[in-house]
Amino acid sequence: MKVKDLIELLKSGAQPVMRFTNSLEDFLDESVAEKGMIAKVLRFKATDHDCIEIVFDFSVAREQNIALMTHDWIIHSIDGKEKLGNPLEAKFIKEDLLESDYFNPNDWHELPLEPIEEGSPLNAYLQSKSTQSYVEWLECFWTQKQKESESFLKMVGVSLG
Repeated sequence: MKVKDLIELLKSGAQPVMRFTNSLEDFLDESVAEKGMIAKVLRFKATDHDCIEIVFDFSVAREQNIALMTHDWIIHSIDGKEKLGNPLEAKFIKEDLLESDYFNPNDWHELPLEPIEEGSPLNAYLQSKSTQSYVEWLECFWTQKQKESESFLKMVGVSLG
């Protein structure tokens, strides 16, 4: 999924739950996102530096995500000694597991994200490669589902009115 596609989803009001299919290290210098982690994409905003801030909520699969965190983050202790731990232990990310990552909005690369809500309208929208906005597509989707339901009920002799 491209950054611009994710932004369009967020603009439509969706807050998709996504699985990282790879680490974000190919795109960013530092991120807690590792392959297999699951996060809800909460929001985005433009920054002063021609970047887009996207906020990921890793608390939706807290235990799984903590288990997948790499232990190559430097933890500074009071006595000046350093050791390695995960980003939570290194205080790179707070206990709420919200992380803001910054992307170029014109980046043509695919982000290593896939929706995990199997059978969801969001998945169907993404697979359709529709040029409509998510909200427009969703209105058509539900209208079609309603027509299919009415047709089925009519076929089996059930009346709703």
